[in-house]
Amino acid sequence: MELITALITVLVCLTIFTFVFWMNRKSNELDEIVEAADRGNREAQRTIMEQYHHITPNDLAKIRKRIYLPKAEEGDNFAQYQMGWYYWLFENNPMQAEKWFIESANGGNVQAMKHLANGYSEGYNDSGITTAPMGFGMDQQKEQKWLLQAASLGDEEAMCTVGKKYYCLKNYEVAENWLYRALKSKDCKIRMETFEYLGKIYGDMAIQEFYDEKKSKAMFLEAIQQRNLTGIETGTYDKDIFSDIASYLGEKYAGEYCRTHNNKALKNAVYCYAMSYYTGNEVAEKCIQNLPYQITESDKALWKFDITSQNFRLPFSE
Repeated sequence: MELITALITVLVCLTIFTFVFWMNRKSNELDEIVEAADRGNREAQRTIMEQYHHITPNDLAKIRKRIYLPKAEEGDNFAQYQMGWYYWLFENNPMQAEKWFIESANGGNVQAMKHLANGYSEGYNDSGITTAPMGFGMDQQKEQKWLLQAASLGDEEAMCTVGKKYYCLKNYEVAENWLYRALKSKDCKIRMETFEYLGKIYGDMAIQEFYDEKKSKAMFLEAIQQRNLTGIETGTYDKDIFSDIASYLGEKYAGEYCRTHNNKALKNAVYCYAMSYYTGNEVAEKCIQNLPYQITESDKALWKFDITSQNFRLPFSE
């Protein structure tokens, strides 16, 4: 009897040991997949989507904390960045997020620099409303410091943002310089925004040393065509930016029509405003109504096709 009891005990212990060993192995495998996915491995990202789709964002956040906290404490700047993101997004703890982002940024992590810049452009709120802005307290100097550092290290998104900020500060020479540097990017949204702001610089008559109407129009046309260019990463294409730029172009062609009474400019203006209106800009409808143009069925057919495909083809090209 005692022998049977001992055997049962051994079997139970072996079963528990095997189960714990298997669970630890599965846990380690998942940790490796999550970290590989975070570091950009597409196969790992696909594995998470296909095989671990049942895991909730909160569960993944806990897994990431388990993976990255020990590595962050050892000085791994990628792990420090992940911990900053964890505390910012899941713990609503801006002090810890700021601490880890600073550690990571000091180690050269550009993404951490950009998150710091964002954090210093937003005031902290503890309302419990996750959609409300949450940051580290408004600090323009710190925001500029980290943004410039990220841009200086070659991050095109940061370059574009720096260019836009200098545009708002009316330092157009510096803005132009950073915007042209941002055009190294293959990211569709970054390029759209960059060309958009260059178009604004060259299209403002108040900026006499830069004003060039033809160049401004060319920049807007380039901006709106980015989605259709070979080699551009279109995943970040932004319909709202498309709508804004179409409206800017509508203003350009409407102004040209007012000066010249050229019917080609008139039709281009109506087309641009239509593209803007049907992609979300309600004001553009009134702009169309203010123009002396009778919309035809062929116009509607062209617009419907272009809006559906998010394509942009002027009736009369430059």
